Order: sequence, then structure tokens, then C-alpha cells
Amino acid sequence: MYGYKIFHEELMKHLIDNAKKGEIRNAYLFTGPKGVGRHIAAKLFAAALCCTAKSRQPCNECHACIGTKHDTNPDIIYIKPTDKKSVTVNQTREIIADAYIKPLESARKIFIIDNAADVNEAAQNCLLKILEEPPEYVVFIIIAQSDTQLLQTVLSRCTAVRFPTVSDEIIKKYINEKYNYAAEKSDLLISLCGGIPGEVDNILSDPDYYDLRDESFKKLIQLMSKDKISAYAVSEFLDDHKDDAEKIIDFWQSFLRDIMMILDGNDTLIWNIDMQEEIKKIAFNIKPEYPIVALEQTILAKTMLKRYVNLHSLALNMSFSIKKKLYDK
Repeated sequence: MYGYKIFHEELMKHLIDNAKKGEIRNAYLFTGPKGVGRHIAAKLFAAALCCTAKSRQPCNECHACIGTKHDTNPDIIYIKPTDKKSVTVNQTREIIADAYIKPLESARKIFIIDNAADVNEAAQNCLLKILEEPPEYVVFIIIAQSDTQLLQTVLSRCTAVRFPTVSDEIIKKYINEKYNYAAEKSDLLISLCGGIPGEVDNILSDPDYYDLRDESFKKLIQLMSKDKISAYAVSEFLDDHKDDAEKIIDFWQSFLRDIMMILDGNDTLIWNIDMQEEIKKIAFNIKPEYPIVALEQTILAKTMLKRYVNLHSLALNMSFSIKKKLYDK
């Protein structure tokens, strides 16, 4: 679409058509799962807003469009943390000051906040006035996984645009066009990616993906076993793969979700279709509450991981909590 790989063409057509008619808001909130195409959609929308052609924005030919494509358009500013952790109040004040400087080449100046989760509460409060009453040429595009990452006062100043997961047909087309060599695995990839094109990229760019998934499955059995010593094996496994800790927890959650599907009689809805028999063996040998308890604890562990809690302590706490809730009754 307009030279951009977009997975939500109708949604983007509606936004761009509105822009052509002059129906442009001060601030937009693009929400949806990571990897579903929010960033490229924001870039395309920014291109349409900055394009200097008349009636056919984005034209992909004007200086503004070419600059947008190559991330050199001076009127499109991408906002990311400068201290590697969060967008701070001081950085926000610099953004506000920049907003009052007129665009250099285009009729509009676009600020794209790359990840709403990076903007701390104080910084969000600092943004409120500029979001509500920016200069007429300024548009903010905020990218988030969900609206829960923003204060209600910020949300009320944004036009929400939701990017849902995409259909199996779209994913299959994406695999065939970009990864033709993986076409024979398309059914498995479609199942594993959960409607998120970016997950296909992650899987096929990681040569250790399937090996790590197999190892994670073996550790899931220890995670739910009665043997408390196995908690240390789980902790050691996570520590040995600290760079992939979040991915491993995601694997566990997908297995636990599949176990629950099988226990509910929904075998056709499982994600790890190539491991169906192994997952069934676990499902048919545990009590129905086991995967629920384990899933709750892995969700908590993933939350704590994002808060930079010590990985070794986190893993032991998760393992022992699961065992305590399942067996110490």
C-alpha cells in the first residue's frame, strides 16, 4: 500500500482519506500487539500528512515522501528514551519546545512516540497541554500495545486506532511472499504466530527458536512437578538463557494455554500443533487446576521481569510458588 507493507489496508485507507479531506486530529493512539504493523502504519500515516503533493498523498515522489521512507524527513520526529529506560520530563519539555518550531519542509510536523510504555507518568502529565492544544501544524502519533499503558487524561486527548491481529490468509500470503523457502511450514508458522506477522519474522530469523522451544517444554514439566529440587533446574535454565528469558516464559504460557484447550476439549485450537501428542500426555496426567495456577505465576513472573527483578530470584520464586499452590494443601 503506497509502497509500504501494511496489514490493515482498509483501516489505513480510511485514515489517509480523512487526512486528504482535512479531517486531522491533534493526537492519535495506535494500539495493538507488538509485531502487528503499528510502526509501519504510523510511518505511512506520517508520510501522508507530510506529503507535499496535492490530492494523492503520499505520492512517494516528493522530497518529503522520499525522506519519510528513508527516515531522513526532518519534520517527522521519533521519540525514544534517551536514558535507555524511559522518556523523562526533561525530554518531554524538549519535545514541547521543538513542537513550537515550524516544520522545515512540510506543512505538518509529526511526533511519533515509539512506545507509550517508555513514557513515565510524570512525562505523560507534562505532555497533556501540547496534546490538547498543539500548534495547528503538529500531530502526535503514540504507539502502544494497549491503552492501559497511558493515563486516562492522555487517552482522552487521543483518537484511538486499534490494529488487531490479522487473518490466517494474510499471514500465509506474507510467508509466501517474503519467506517462500518456509512455505512448507506455513501451517505451523500460522499457528505459532497468533495472527502477528512480526512473530513470523522473529521465528524465521532465530536459528535456535525450535531448539529453545523444545528445551522450554521439557522444563515446563519440572516447573509443575512436585519435586522442589527441580525449581533450581528451572532457575538454572533461565539463568543460562537470560537473554531469552521473556521468550521462554512466552513458550511456557503457550504450552499451558494449549493444555487448557485440550482439557476443555478444544484440541483444534492449540497453537503448538507439531507438539500436540506431547502436550496431550501432560494434559491427561494432571489436574485441571494445574495449568491455571502455573499460567498465573508465569504471568506474574513476566511482569516482574520487565521491572528488572533479579532473574535467579524471580525464577525460584515462580517455581516454588507454583509447587506450593499445587501441592502444599
